[in-house]
Amino acid sequence: MKKKILRVVVISILLAALLWPEIRYIKDGGSVEYHAALYQVIHWHAYMGLDEKTLSEQVYYDGLEIKILGVTVYNNAQEMAYRYCK
Repeated sequence: MKKKILRVVVISILLAALLWPEIRYIKDGGSVEYHAALYQVIHWHAYMGLDEKTLSEQVYYDGLEIKILGVTVYNNAQEMAYRYCK
C-alpha cells in the first residue's frame, strides 16, 4: 500500500515539474511566453516598426504559437498593421 501511495506522489511531482510553466515577458512590444519542459506557448505582439509605404501605420507581429516538444503544432501569427487616429 505504501509503494502505491509513493508511486502516485512521485508521478504527481514529475507531472507538475514537466507541465508547470515559467512566464517570460519579452520586451519587444508586449509578447508573453509560457515555457515548460514539454511545451511552449507564445502570444506574439512584437513591434516591427512603421509601415514603409504609408509611414503612418505601426506594424506588429501578432498571434499565437504553440510548440509541443519543440515542434510547432499551431501558429496563426502574422504581421498586422494598426492605424491610430490622433
